[in-house]
Amino acid sequence: MAGPILPVEGRFFEDTIDGYFPLTESLRQMLVRQGFAAAWIDIAHAPMMHLPGLEPDAPVPLRLDQARAGMIRRLRGVVRLVPGGVALGGRGQWRWIADGPADRLPADIRLAEPAFLRGIGIAAGTDDSGWLGPIAARPSADIALCPASALPSALDAPGWAGASVWGPCRAEGGILAEDPSALRLGLPLSDQTIGSVNGGAVLVRRADPHADAIARAMRLGL
Repeated sequence: MAGPILPVEGRFFEDTIDGYFPLTESLRQMLVRQGFAAAWIDIAHAPMMHLPGLEPDAPVPLRLDQARAGMIRRLRGVVRLVPGGVALGGRGQWRWIADGPADRLPADIRLAEPAFLRGIGIAAGTDDSGWLGPIAARPSADIALCPASALPSALDAPGWAGASVWGPCRAEGGILAEDPSALRLGLPLSDQTIGSVNGGAVLVRRADPHADAIARAMRLGL
């Protein structure tokens, strides 16, 4: 990466992902459909089920005697394509109707119905981004990748005055039971914002009224 930030081909997007497949498979299909190598995603109010031992490509049985049912209240994180599937990392809040895993969503979780999501997609390409793998870099792009440690330098990068920060992001490790509202969603790039981002990497977005409106809606859970 040359300089503190790497401008990349990316855009805000909205999509609906399938239910019944494992969540990771539904997200993989979304990335391929949209032409993304990776995406920062936000999902709210999605019914889920856990069917221990069911093969990923097996149909959901008519009788769900061994299933756990629950609701994802909020899930925010990063998903990226990897050989054989996707890597997913982020934070979430959920509840189970009965007892279920409380500290981390099972890797084979399935949505009980299609779910709406939105986020920032990073286009697939041949440029090495490091932590997100091959992406499409574009010097004039409005979205950039930036290690959290390089954010102070990003304040002075030409053309990025008034930019906003999304993150911190991690594209592995699964979905942990941590408050997703702690993630920064389109907050102005400032000394105060930089001081509140601990480790990882972030997406940086040039100032844009449309992007600011999306960020406000996502912060409010709309």
